[in-house]
Amino acid sequence: MKSSALFTRIRQMGFIVGMWVVFFGSASAGAQVTSPQDSRAISGGESRTLNGHHFISPLYFLSPFTNGSFSFSQGFGVYQFDFVGVLTGEDKQSTIFLYNQRLGAEIGILNQATINVFAMGNAAMAGDLEDILAIGGITDFGAGGGVKVRIATLEDIGMQFALATNVGYSRTLNIQPIALLNQTIDSLIGGQSDLVESQLIVTSDSLSIDPVFTAAFGTGPFGAQVGIGFPVFLGLGSGGDTSYGLSPGLHLAFDLGHYSEFSPIALTFEYQLVETLSDDGGTQHNIAGGFYYSGRRDLSVGLTAGGNFMEDLRLIFGTINLQYYF
Repeated sequence: MKSSALFTRIRQMGFIVGMWVVFFGSASAGAQVTSPQDSRAISGGESRTLNGHHFISPLYFLSPFTNGSFSFSQGFGVYQFDFVGVLTGEDKQSTIFLYNQRLGAEIGILNQATINVFAMGNAAMAGDLEDILAIGGITDFGAGGGVKVRIATLEDIGMQFALATNVGYSRTLNIQPIALLNQTIDSLIGGQSDLVESQLIVTSDSLSIDPVFTAAFGTGPFGAQVGIGFPVFLGLGSGGDTSYGLSPGLHLAFDLGHYSEFSPIALTFEYQLVETLSDDGGTQHNIAGGFYYSGRRDLSVGLTAGGNFMEDLRLIFGTINLQYYF
C-alpha cells in the first residue's frame, strides 16, 4: 500500500470527524417532555429519558435527542495494515499507535433543536524502525459543528425522530523520516543537499459533511437507536478527492439500574456499516461495546472498546467517555 493511499484511508477511518467524527459528544440523550416551553424539562438530564429508559449516546452516529450537554472522550488505539518495508522491500504487517482526545458541547433550544460544536486531536506513532522511517508520526486536528432538529416524539410508544447535519474540518500532518534519510544518502553520493520540505512533512486538509436521519425507541431497561447517514468527504487542495457514502448504524443498550439502584450499570453494543460510493471506495465495519454508570440522570460515564475494519486496514481502540447533561 502506498503511503498517500494509507493516509487517506486512515483519515476516512478515524482521523477526522467522520468515523471518529461522530466519536462521542455530538449526540445527546433522551426526550420525555411535557411542554417545549418548560425549561425545567430540559435541565439536569431530565429529558434524556424516553418511556422509562435513560439513553446512552452512540459513538458512531448522532442520537435524535435535543437537550444540552457537554462531553469529553479520551481514546487509545492501534492501527494494523499490510505495508512494504523500506529496508527489506518485503511485505509486512505494520502497526501505528494512536491517542485521541475530543471535546464537544450541545446547546439545546427548547427541546426542539440543538447547535453543537466540537474540537478534537489525534497523535499517532509507528511501532518499529521500518515503519518509523516510512510513516513516522501523524498528527491530526479537527473542529466543526452542526444542527439537529427534532421531528416528532411519540411518548406513548417511546419513540423519537430527528434530522441532523454535521460539518467538520481536519488537517493532517505526517512527518516522514525516510525523506531525510534519502536526502542524506543523495548528498553523500551525488552531492545533492537540498531537502524539499514537502517531502519531509506531508500535510492534507479535508472537509466532511454528514447529514443524518436518526430515531430511537425505549421501554424500561431496553433502548435502541438507529441512524442513517449520507457522508460526503472532500479532500481540499490540489489532487483532493471527493467521495460519498452511506452509513446505517444501530445502537442497543440494556440498563441493569432499571431493576435495582445497587446495579447502576448500562451495557451497550453498536454496529455501523460504512459504504464508500466511489471508484476506489470500500466497505467499513464499525463495532463497539461497553458499560456505563447509569446511577445519575445528569451524568453518563463509561468505558468502550471496539474496532473499525476495512479490507486492508484495521483499528482496535478503547475510550473513556464522559457526558454531562444540562
